[in-house]
Amino acid sequence: MNVKDEGIQNPLASANSLRIALEYINKGNAGLNEHRTNLLNRVPNQYEWVRLARNMISLEDLAFLSASTDDEFALFRGKNEDILYHGDHMTCPIEKDETLMILCKEHKVKLIAHTHNDIERIVPSQGDKRFLRAIGQKESIIVSYITGKILKYTSDFI
Repeated sequence: MNVKDEGIQNPLASANSLRIALEYINKGNAGLNEHRTNLLNRVPNQYEWVRLARNMISLEDLAFLSASTDDEFALFRGKNEDILYHGDHMTCPIEKDETLMILCKEHKVKLIAHTHNDIERIVPSQGDKRFLRAIGQKESIIVSYITGKILKYTSDFI
């Protein structure tokens, strides 16, 4: 099992500066850049999702969107598109959306990552692991929107 806890890959920013930037956004001391504001405007409400051009969303974008709203976000990627899902404060209840579940189960999109508000250690929930098993996917990534760290985890992660 390959599990790795590290920071978002950004050669222009140190891990500490990323954490500070996320904190400023979360506390309302700074705003989102134009790209991230446009993304959030496409899914302003919880439980909404939108199709976007492929590779339009990065892991760092997810962290900043979550820091801004204090909600979880998920990124799905298909052959020709990205899907951005806006969850709630504690979850991304994707299984409640029939269309998105069909896309996942038919492997038309893959769950690339979703965000958590984990601080010290990123830990996938039982629901995270169950969801991966339900859609027949082996692994995904969790991004902390508090620290910017990422965790690659598998459906059997203990």
